[in-house]
Amino acid sequence: MLKEDIINDPLMQRLELRKQLRKNTVSSYVTAFMPYCELTKKTPSELRSEAYKEQVTIPDKMDRSINTYLFRYYKFLKEERGLEDSTIRTMMSRIRAFYNEFDIDLPKNIRMKKKKTRRESESLSIDHVREAILSTNSWKFKAVIALAASSGLRSGDIRHFTIQDFIDATEEYHDERDINNVISTLEKRRVIPCWELYSEKTSEHTITFSSPESVEYTLKYLKTRNDLSNDSILYTNKFGGLYSKSGFIQIFKSANSNLDYGYIEGNEYSFFHAHNLRSFFSTTLNKAGVPYAIYKKMMGQALGGSDPAYIHIDKKTCKNEYLRVVKDLSIHKVEVYDFKTKEYEEFLKEKEQMIKEREENNKRLDKMQHAMDVMKRQADAEKKFKEENKKD
Repeated sequence: MLKEDIINDPLMQRLELRKQLRKNTVSSYVTAFMPYCELTKKTPSELRSEAYKEQVTIPDKMDRSINTYLFRYYKFLKEERGLEDSTIRTMMSRIRAFYNEFDIDLPKNIRMKKKKTRRESESLSIDHVREAILSTNSWKFKAVIALAASSGLRSGDIRHFTIQDFIDATEEYHDERDINNVISTLEKRRVIPCWELYSEKTSEHTITFSSPESVEYTLKYLKTRNDLSNDSILYTNKFGGLYSKSGFIQIFKSANSNLDYGYIEGNEYSFFHAHNLRSFFSTTLNKAGVPYAIYKKMMGQALGGSDPAYIHIDKKTCKNEYLRVVKDLSIHKVEVYDFKTKEYEEFLKEKEQMIKEREENNKRLDKMQHAMDVMKRQADAEKKFKEENKKD
C-alpha cells in the first residue's frame, strides 16, 4: 500500500482535521499504518468498518479480527523489523488511537518491558563508550561510535563523510591518494586524524580530531568492502549508500538496547545517543581546561558576540590541546608519543642522518688528529736526533 493511499483515506483525513494534527504527527500515523495495512491487506477505512461489524456480531473480543491483527503487527515489528520497545509502543499507540477515535472497543494492550529511565543530569562516561564498542561485532559500528565519542562531531557530519574526507583527515601521515595504499600505510601506524570541515548544521568552521582507535576500526571496516572509491560514502548503509538520518541514529539505539541503558527521564531519547556522545566529548574538554576559543573551534560552534573576533585558531594549536585529552577519549591506554606524523618522521630521519654524518666526521677528525700526532712525534724525534748529532 502506498503512502498516499493512507494519507488520502477518508477516515485518516477526518482524524487529522478533528484533532488538528501537526505534520510530524500525521507522518507518524502514516509510518505506523503502512506496515499494518500491508499485513491486513486493508485500508484504514476498511479496518474500521470490519472492526465495527465484528463488534456488533461477535461478543467475545478474543474472537475478533482486530485482536489477531494487533498481535501479528506486534510480532512483525518486534521480530522482523527488530524495533525497540519504545518505537513499537509509539507505532501501536497510533493504531489504537485511530480505532479509539472511531468508537471501536479495543482488546487489552500488549504488555511491553517497562522502560528503564535515567535522570537527565546523568551523563555518559568512557566506561559506557567502552561497553558500547566492545558489545558489537561490527567494525563499522565500532568505528562510528569511537569517532563520535572522540571527536565531538555531529552525526549528520559523520554520516556524510566520504572516503576522500578520511584520506584528507589522515594526510599528515601519508602521501597517498589511493585508499588501498592509504589503508596499507595507516595499518602500520597509530595516528590521530584531523577533521576540518564546515558543519552541515551550523556552517561553522570546525577543526577537531579523533582517537587512533577510530582509525583502527575504520581501516578494518574498509577492508570488508569491495566498493572503495574516493567519492563513496565512508560509512555506508546495507545498500552501499548514504544512511538516512533515522537509519544512522539506529546504530546508537542498537547499542543502547543491547546494553539496556534505558532512556532519559521525561522523554523518548535513548541514554546512549549521538548527542550524548557529543556532550561526553564537550565535558572531557572542559574538565581538561581546554581554552575556550579552542574548545569552540573543536565543537564547531561560533564564538559569542563578546568574544574577540580576531582570535585565530590553527590546526597545530588545536592538536596540541587534543593530545592532552586523547587518553581520556579512548577506551584503551594511549601513549601520546606514539603519534608520529610523516613530517616528524622525516625530521627524525634527518636528525639521525646528521648524527651519523657527525659521527663520521668525528672519526675522520680523529684519524686526522692521530696522523698529525704521529707526524709531530716523528718531527720531534728527528729534531732531537739532529740536536744530539751537533753536540757530537
